Amino acid sequence: MTDIIDKSITIQQPEHDILLHAMLIQDEAGTCSRISDKTNIDWDHLLDMSENHGLTPLLYEYLRRFHSTDIPEGILDKLHDMYRANELRNRMLAQELNRILDLFKSHGITALAYKGPTLTVSIYGHLGLRQFGDLDILIAAEDVQQACELLINQAYNRTIPLMSPAREREFIHMDHEHEFISDDQLIYIDLHWALSTRRFPFELKPEGLFKRTWHSSLTGSDIEYISPQDMLLLLCMHINKDLWRKLVWICDIDRLVRTTDIDWEALIQQSASSHCQRMLYLALLIAHELLRTPVPDSILDDAKSPDIATLGRKALDLCLRDEIPARTYLQCLRIQPFILSICDSNTDRFKYILHTLVR
Repeated sequence: MTDIIDKSITIQQPEHDILLHAMLIQDEAGTCSRISDKTNIDWDHLLDMSENHGLTPLLYEYLRRFHSTDIPEGILDKLHDMYRANELRNRMLAQELNRILDLFKSHGITALAYKGPTLTVSIYGHLGLRQFGDLDILIAAEDVQQACELLINQAYNRTIPLMSPAREREFIHMDHEHEFISDDQLIYIDLHWALSTRRFPFELKPEGLFKRTWHSSLTGSDIEYISPQDMLLLLCMHINKDLWRKLVWICDIDRLVRTTDIDWEALIQQSASSHCQRMLYLALLIAHELLRTPVPDSILDDAKSPDIATLGRKALDLCLRDEIPARTYLQCLRIQPFILSICDSNTDRFKYILHTLVR
């Protein structure tokens, strides 16, 4: 166990322990001890937890490779069926992503893919090894109306109704995301023109992302996606914004660091200018503590400050608890105390509160 885990939460559930081992890269997972006491494991609960945390494919691979003789009959078959269903769905989503990006390109809309299929293939190496629920696409703000019309013409429906022109302009200015669902209810598309809402203190400028794009092959087609270094900042922002709800997001950060040649000095400077340095330090510290993510000592030294370590204990409490905590008064106003604690400055905290209350 690591310092942060020891001080923050005692992992009393063996199911948590198995999931944490499944998150390790395979070379390190193979060094873990065998499952010694199978009677204490609630296997149905473990499968539910793996789904909730987006870890079912990794759990299947881990148990199949290292513990196939340690688990009850039928569990591995059930996991295999879940793995195959996820893989087939991911392939369908990847093909649809290619089609939508080609559609946008044919109408002069520059679009970048991020998370979803591109992240899965680039850092896990196989479409079946990660669960994702939707397709995230980034476009320029001036292309929003045309992109929405194209998706509607392709039998997609907005999840919020059409608005008056004035309200639509306000929405585009403040919220930065439209959600669409296909007529058959199988595919969700999140259309973004910025990477967070105005109320959230994160400023990775979209125009810079379009200048640093990478290319990759996805189901036989060449697509553009957000650069790995930008993606790392985005993942660190996302896991904090969504209050550390899923363990797979820690896995994403670990795998991205392991598969990318990162300019660490540039990354730290970029995180400061993007108002997410504390988010970066916290996410890298927890990934290193849980998964032995290779982070330079100089960055770990800064991340291990008492303040960040305290936030690390809070983050793991959020991530590893099963029950939903009671809402505080601030949360009833949509103000999350954890977000306030992770902001880089008092100015960022003030903006977060102000924009939240105004909305």
